[in-house]
Amino acid sequence: WFADARVWWRVGSRAANMRLPMDTSANAFEQLLRGFLGRASAVIEAEMGAPFDLRVLDSIDLARQDEGLVGLENMCSNLDEYEVAVTDQERHALLSFADAWNLGDRDRHLIESLASA
Repeated sequence: WFADARVWWRVGSRAANMRLPMDTSANAFEQLLRGFLGRASAVIEAEMGAPFDLRVLDSIDLARQDEGLVGLENMCSNLDEYEVAVTDQERHALLSFADAWNLGDRDRHLIESLASA
């Protein structure tokens, strides 16, 4: 019994230090994207000729239609084009979705190169 308890403690303490897998559902993706609403500058939106928030909502619609990968690809491009800064936590979340949905290397590198908040 004592040996089993020692093994459990070692495994349990290691597990406590590891990050739990992130929720990569469409709902979690929508919550992440909603956090980007209102974060583009008006100057860049004027240069682009379209509001950033509409692009975010388009990506949310794609996720709701089981097109999360396309929504993620679009969102990555829009974050870059509109120069929206992301936090480390948001970058980690985007990369988690990229891994879960097999996003291509080009867009994965785009996530890694987004401006930091």
